[in-house]
Amino acid sequence: MSPFASRWGRKRTFLACVTWFSVLMVLCAAAPGPEFFAVVRFLAGIGLGGVMPLAAAFTTEFAPT
Repeated sequence: MSPFASRWGRKRTFLACVTWFSVLMVLCAAAPGPEFFAVVRFLAGIGLGGVMPLAAAFTTEFAPT
């Protein structure tokens, strides 16, 4: 996520990843079959993989020394 965060900023990238993850998790709940569920769940995991390092970066940035 570093290239995206460098280009668009951490906050915007974080919001995009949270939105991506949230929308795809809603699609998981409405999955008509296991194949669709697996693909959407995989794509949602990519969004979650972007959220976690950005959340850690925000935590270290705003935490007191």
